[in-house]
Amino acid sequence: MGLSSAGRLLIRGGVFARLALGLACLLPAQSRQPTLGEAQVKAAFVYNFAKFVEWPDEAQSPAAPIVVGVLGDPQLAAVVDETLRDKGVRGHRFEVRHFSAPENLALCHILFVASQDKLAVQRTLHVARSSPTLTIGEIPGFSNWGGVIELVLEDNKFRFEINAGAARRGGLKVSSRLLRLARSVKGN
Repeated sequence: MGLSSAGRLLIRGGVFARLALGLACLLPAQSRQPTLGEAQVKAAFVYNFAKFVEWPDEAQSPAAPIVVGVLGDPQLAAVVDETLRDKGVRGHRFEVRHFSAPENLALCHILFVASQDKLAVQRTLHVARSSPTLTIGEIPGFSNWGGVIELVLEDNKFRFEINAGAARRGGLKVSSRLLRLARSVKGN
């Protein structure tokens, strides 16, 4: 099964949805250069993370969508949009927005920071620090700088680390099931 098939498998509902997060950790990345398959796996992570995180009541009205922002990578934003278009979590549909600069990031429930520029990532995390935003990034050090979830490429497979303290500061509740799947949990 190729990555693109695996990416589609990860986003299906039912029994696969419960196993998707663990399965995504085992999928190899094709290379360090982002590929369509790698973008699909990242989109699947975003979807599954949303299923295991709760936002404070004041951050989301009952009929409002879950706003997913992608900062810096228009290809990833397009794949995330395509992947999440017909999906929802707890009665909320997804709305995906692409940002080329860290403006209006506080409007996002989930923010995937695709930038590899250390200073830009640190500035972005400073802006999002106390907002109820689930920040996800893949630059080394992301969770140490206050990001909530850091994707890590280890042995050609994606893993993730969680900064539970950063999640609490933003008022996010991370499921214990997600915490158990993490490679490491900081700020517990």
